[in-house]
This record gives sequence, structure tokens and C-alpha cells, in this order.
Amino acid sequence: MQIGHDGDRSWWAAADIPYRGNRTYLHGTDLYTAATAIATHAAGSRALARLDVRFPRFTRNAGTFRMTSGETDRATLQKSPVRIQAVTGDGVTLSGWYDESDEPARLRNENFEAAIVAATQIEGDTARYAGDQAPPTIEIIVFLTKTLLLKKFPDGPGKWVFTALRSDGIIGADNPCDINVTLINAIGDRAASCAVMCGDEAIGDIYFGRAEE
Repeated sequence: MQIGHDGDRSWWAAADIPYRGNRTYLHGTDLYTAATAIATHAAGSRALARLDVRFPRFTRNAGTFRMTSGETDRATLQKSPVRIQAVTGDGVTLSGWYDESDEPARLRNENFEAAIVAATQIEGDTARYAGDQAPPTIEIIVFLTKTLLLKKFPDGPGKWVFTALRSDGIIGADNPCDINVTLINAIGDRAASCAVMCGDEAIGDIYFGRAEE
């Protein structure tokens, strides 16, 4: 991913994100990974104390991530399929969005969801990963949550999709701990949130909703 500057307080990132499997939209795990990359770059030497990444609608095409520590046009954020807000440890707020083009993604990669689902253990309202492989942490979190919700709420319109993740800092590609998610709230079979745990430590909250593809 290529990252550049538009002045001292603005950054851009050209991310060549592929489609996954037979999907016709960009997957939230890949968008989240790119969002964390530009947020980390924009923060520089400052640690990120809070990161909020939201996906209000499907992202269909290639595009460019943008981030600023200055004023952000509200209309720009409202039309973006990805919205990012990061807060550094010293209180600087960074706002980001995805400037979607009219061009489809160039690449298509394998979808690794099935391997994580097969290694998911569910007990009550909690799902944990028990596999021998070490996929990226964000993929474990997202697919654990989806598997849990499909078991708890199998019926409903559309499909369960990843809509937001709020965390205390960056969730890295490889967290050496027992990742598990626990259902904390559900609105019927239409929306739900889960606590994301690293062992016994809460590291964030993930949100899913039902949507038609």
C-alpha cells in the first residue's frame, strides 16, 4: 500500500484491495487492515489510544483512503463507505474516509473464512478460535463473530455483515493471546454487538448488522 501526504495534516493511501472469493464487494477485514495502516502512519510517533472504523454500506470499487487531523467536510464522511476516527494518546483526533472510484478492484483472492469457521468453538454466548493456524487477528475476530451470530440468530433477512469495530488502540495482525468474542447486545435478528477479548482483557467491541448484498 502506497501512503503519501497532502500537506502537514492530511494523508492518502492507495490500497489495491482485492475481492474475496466470489464476493462483489471489498471485505471489511481488508478495509480495516488498510484503515489501520493509514491511521498508524498519520499518528506518527504517537500511540493510538482509540480507533473506530465503520462500514455503513458495501464498498464495491477500488479507491483511496484519506485522513486528516484538520477539519473534515461532513458530506464527504456521510457518503463514504468507510469512516475512520482515531484518537492519539495525547488527544489528537484523526478523521478518515474512503474515496471510492468507479473502477472495480483489479484482484481477487481466496477467502479463508471456512478454515476459521471450522476451528471455532462456541459455548453459550462466547466464540473462540481453536485452530492450529495463525490467520490475521482481524479475520479471527470477524469470522468468530459471524459464526456466533449465525448460530444464535440463524433466520432473518439478508446476511450478517461486519459494520464497525471500536478498539482501544490498534488490533495488530498477530495478537499472541486467546481471541474470543462474547455477545453483549442484540436487536432482534437485525443487529448485534460483541465484546472482543484478548484472553481476559477487553480490547474492543465489534458490530454486525443484516444487509442485502
